[in-house]
Amino acid sequence: MYANNKMRSYKILISLIILIFFIVVFSSQTIKASPDQNEKPFENSNFVEIDGIVIHYRIDRSDNDQPKGKILMVHGMGGSTYCWRENVRHLNTNGFDVIRVDLPAFGFSDRQPGLDHTAKNRAVWLWGLLDYLDSEQFNKTENWVLVGHSMGGKTIAEMALSRDDRVEALIFIAGAVFNSPPNLIGNISNQTPFNHILEFIIGNIIHQPFAIKRGLNSAYGREVTEEELSNYLEPLKIEGTARAWVDLVRSSSDELNNLEQLEIDSLLIWGHEDSWVPVDEGIKLNNQLSNSNLEIISGNHHMPMVTASEKVNKLIVDFLLLLK
Repeated sequence: MYANNKMRSYKILISLIILIFFIVVFSSQTIKASPDQNEKPFENSNFVEIDGIVIHYRIDRSDNDQPKGKILMVHGMGGSTYCWRENVRHLNTNGFDVIRVDLPAFGFSDRQPGLDHTAKNRAVWLWGLLDYLDSEQFNKTENWVLVGHSMGGKTIAEMALSRDDRVEALIFIAGAVFNSPPNLIGNISNQTPFNHILEFIIGNIIHQPFAIKRGLNSAYGREVTEEELSNYLEPLKIEGTARAWVDLVRSSSDELNNLEQLEIDSLLIWGHEDSWVPVDEGIKLNNQLSNSNLEIISGNHHMPMVTASEKVNKLIVDFLLLLK
C-alpha cells in the first residue's frame, strides 16, 4: 500500500511538472531585450549602453557650486534607485553629487536574457558607467565613493578590488558580501525544463504582491505603505523580468576573495535586528577589512537607510567629511 501511494505521488508530481512546462512554453511572451530609452520613469532618469547592456541611472546634483565629492549608490536584491529616496536630498544639501543606478534585471535596466550576473561582471558594467560619466559629466581626477546595500555590497567590494585607485571610500549598508544563492538552485536552473519551471515560479509566485509585501515587511521591520509596495512592484511588471531572474539565480553565487587587501576607508552600517543579513556578517566584514568602522543601529532591520534615514544620513556625511 505504501509503495502504491508513493508511486501515485510521484506520478502526480511528474504530471504537475509537465503541466507547468507546457503552460510556460505555450503562454510565454517574447522577451523584451532592453528597456525603451525614450520612456523616462523619473524626471532625472538617464540610460546608457555599456557592453551592449542598457543601464538606467539617475543623477542628483549637489547644491554647491563646488561639490565635495561624487557618490554611486547600488541597491540590493529586488531593489532599484527607489531604495535611496530618503538619502539623496541630504547628500546633495551637504555638497555631494549622487548617482543612483539600477543593476541589470532590476529597476528599469536591461532584462537581456543570458547575462552572467556575477559580482565581477556587475563591477565591470558599473565601472563602464562611471567611466562614461567621468568623460561626460564629472571631474575625472576625483575618486568615487561607493555605497552598496545588501547584494550591492558585494558589487562595490568587487569594484574596489578591481580598481582601488578610483575609489575614495566604501559604505556598506547591511552588505551581503558573504551571502550567495544556493548552488543547488543555480545548477537546476541550467537544465530544461527546470529553468522554465523556475521562471514560472518567480513570475507567478515570488513576484506577486502578496509575496513581495511579506518580504518587504520583514526587511523594513514594519508594514510597508501601499505607495512603497507599488514602487517595488512596478519594475517587476517589465517584460522579461522573471526570465532575467532565472539567469540571476544561476550565475550570482560567485565568492568574494581578498577582502583583506582593501585598505580603503570603509563605513559599515547595520540594523541590529536585521534577519536578512545578520549583524554577525557585519562584524565578520569589519574584521576582514583593514580600515573600517562598524555602526549598529538599534531597533532597525534590513533597510536602515529608509527606516533610520536621519541617523544613516548623518553617519555617511560625517564619515565623508572626515576624509576631506
